[in-house]
Amino acid sequence: MIRLCWFQIFLFGMAVTIYPQSVKTIEQPEINPDFIEWLDKDAESLSDEGLGLGYLPHPCQLHRELPGPLMSRTFGLESLPSVFDLRITGDITSVKNQGSCGSCWAFATMSAVESHWKMNDRGIFDLSEDNLNTCHPPFVWLPCQGGNDLISLAYFARGSGPMSESDDPYSPNHKKVDCPSGLYPAGFVTSGWFIPTNDPALIKSLIMQYGALFTSMYWSSSYFNYSSKTYYYSGTASPNHGVALAGWDDNKITAGGTGAWIVKNSWGAGWGEGGYFYIAYQDSRVNSDVTLFSGYMEEDPMNAVDTYSESGWSGYNMGYGSNAADGLVKFVASGNLQLTKIGTWTGYPGAVVSIDIYDDFNGTDLLTGFLCSLSPQTCTYAGYHTFELPSPVTIADGNDYYIKIRYETAGYNYPVPIEVVIGGYCTPSIETGIFWSKTTGSAYWNSEDLSDNDPCVYTYTSAVLGTVATPSFDPEPGTYMTPQLVTIQCVTPDAAVYYTTNGTDPTESDSLYENPVVVDSTLTLKARSFKSHYLPSETAAGTYTIPPPVITVTSPNGDEEWETGSPYDVLWTSTGTSGNVRIEYSANSGSDWSDVISGTPDDGIYSWMVPDTSSGNCLVRISDTEGSPVDTSDGVFTISNIPSVLVQIKIWIEGPYSSSGDSMTTSLQTGTIIPKISPYSDGREVDSIPSDITDWVFVELRSTVEGDAVVSGSFFLRKDGWITEIDGFNTNLEFDNVEDGLYYIVVRHRNHLSLMSSEPVQME
Repeated sequence: MIRLCWFQIFLFGMAVTIYPQSVKTIEQPEINPDFIEWLDKDAESLSDEGLGLGYLPHPCQLHRELPGPLMSRTFGLESLPSVFDLRITGDITSVKNQGSCGSCWAFATMSAVESHWKMNDRGIFDLSEDNLNTCHPPFVWLPCQGGNDLISLAYFARGSGPMSESDDPYSPNHKKVDCPSGLYPAGFVTSGWFIPTNDPALIKSLIMQYGALFTSMYWSSSYFNYSSKTYYYSGTASPNHGVALAGWDDNKITAGGTGAWIVKNSWGAGWGEGGYFYIAYQDSRVNSDVTLFSGYMEEDPMNAVDTYSESGWSGYNMGYGSNAADGLVKFVASGNLQLTKIGTWTGYPGAVVSIDIYDDFNGTDLLTGFLCSLSPQTCTYAGYHTFELPSPVTIADGNDYYIKIRYETAGYNYPVPIEVVIGGYCTPSIETGIFWSKTTGSAYWNSEDLSDNDPCVYTYTSAVLGTVATPSFDPEPGTYMTPQLVTIQCVTPDAAVYYTTNGTDPTESDSLYENPVVVDSTLTLKARSFKSHYLPSETAAGTYTIPPPVITVTSPNGDEEWETGSPYDVLWTSTGTSGNVRIEYSANSGSDWSDVISGTPDDGIYSWMVPDTSSGNCLVRISDTEGSPVDTSDGVFTISNIPSVLVQIKIWIEGPYSSSGDSMTTSLQTGTIIPKISPYSDGREVDSIPSDITDWVFVELRSTVEGDAVVSGSFFLRKDGWITEIDGFNTNLEFDNVEDGLYYIVVRHRNHLSLMSSEPVQME
């Protein structure tokens, strides 16, 4: 049992200090009469049944109730059920037993946190009440002698817990501070709000949204109905017990009337209704202090919380006579780290917090090396708040950095929360050389070294073990004719790679690389590697150029004349296409199209048997079988019946003959005298001279004896007298663009006189 029969607040340096153009004052908060009463008597730590109590009233009256303009910013629900029970929804953990130890406040705290984490799918936790009960210095009493939600929140804010029950099991028999070392929290509670006590609908809404809430009450067994498990007290005694609000029942009948809160106690599942009971809405002391412990940051031994504020905020604030003021706090990095979050308290509802972080400060008026900024954040409720920075700030080992916070509190002229020594309550160590303040209108900072207070500011950091390797691309960026599957690799084990294709540098909110990236158009691919407790890699960037697929018709491409029913080669080029192409033609300048072939390999050539229909307005169109790309002849070509005649000519040129008289023996092949290029005007050419060839001859067809040749051409003369095509075999000499009719045949040879048929010959 604790007996404290005196009360004094130690606030060293409380004298008003004059600064240029400003007067700084520390608020003298209204002392909580319940706390004075608690100090002035023997603390009742046991119920009539011998079960532990132990709620300790706050030393100061807190500003909980929301001003009218803030009511619209609360997180209340528009409609509420008449009954809500976390036992039914499954969002609360099992009942525990504090025994005779005055640790109810620790059990109510952990019940609220476990419920919140469970409701938000963080898992089912069994958190250590023992660790909070025994590890709460610099608060001045021993374990089992009591505590409150302010103490719990200070414990959470400085990162002391919560611990796992398995790491620090509960014992009701602690007689001294016996805090185990070497443990690491099961997670971090990153905020705690002091909820208005005059708004039952808001309290109900928060239970539905966040889980169980911490609350205080006055307990005396004489007011408990053991039959109905209901409780009603109408007196003015100080709160002495901490419990968890787990729901409500608007229809529950109690000694106070209709309606009751559903409360989770910490006296074992064999007490009350499975460890629960009902407190009348009309109870005069229920919800004297209501607190929501919220937020969650996953446990990680590489994460840390750094602060000068051991006991947190207990009700004291300072200001410069207006509703806004600035605080500046110096921190020094212990190891290479990344600064990820900033925490602070606010002592008045609706406070607005703005944060800037700098690398250097000259001690008076100049902050340099800007590192990061957080836009103004409104804190609807008084309490503890954590703000995540827009991006982590990297600080090297041993470097100092400065956090500037502007606090604004409408209608309240003490906006800056501070930690002070409070006699009979807490004795934190006050640091020097780390805290400055000023009015927002001044450029000069005032040192707080003589004021005996600490800033209520916290940093959340993550240790940095190195830098992640920059990712690489395979294939490398460049120009490709076809789509590519790009593999992104990082040699750092277990690194996560994020990438973008829109030109922005990747963050962890962009696409996570899991499978090769399909690059089917020109784009810039960027990738960056991330790993917990490592600095992100440099950004790898490269442009992949994938020209759009192109097909170009090269033949027929305009002005050609193709003969009906004859084979011709359709020619094209293509880039970036795959698979087959479709070939179509039009006989009416593109008004209608017909398939030449619906699908053929994209190899650039197709032999087409031209149809028998003549037209002078023909086009060819070639497309990918999926329809794109596509190209059409640049101009029309003609499909027509091209007139031609066939002639067979056998001629004997003067010279030696074989004995049989059926072939010539003279051949210019001897000594390779016959040239591969015709000596006549058309210049026909062969790769080699066929066998049995005597020489080139030139054949003309004339309409008249003296007229010009209608058509002519070079051919070969065989030894047997037949004139052949240049293959040396075909004796059918074809002349195109010649109408059927009578023609004189003229044969010329370079070593003989020209010969002409004596009469015109009918040709067709």
